[in-house]
Amino acid sequence: MYTKISTFRKHVDVCLTHVNRVLKQMSRLFLVEDLVDSLKLAVVMWLLTYVGAVFNGITILILADILLFSVPPIYEKNKVRVISFSCKSCIVCFKKAFIVEVQIRDYITITSIIIINIAASSN
Repeated sequence: MYTKISTFRKHVDVCLTHVNRVLKQMSRLFLVEDLVDSLKLAVVMWLLTYVGAVFNGITILILADILLFSVPPIYEKNKVRVISFSCKSCIVCFKKAFIVEVQIRDYITITSIIIINIAASSN
């Protein structure tokens, strides 16, 4: 009896840890503690509005059901090609994402310097 309670308590603790981590991350994103991450979230939410405009909820569920049962057999048949392609595409995506992030940070820095100079010159 006590082992079941202790096992349950361990699972509850793990779940609470994950929930707290997600809530902390969401509050960090929505309260704009890091501007770049908050802008990324805003862009993803903006893109999801276009997905919602094209598909309704039941269509997305049907597509998810089809993918759930068709992707694993296709992956098992073509495992080597899928892994090599995903590695190559991940490298390309990470390089491009890094470049875009650096450009955004540079733009924010330059914009803030310009604003500070304008504020200083108006005084």
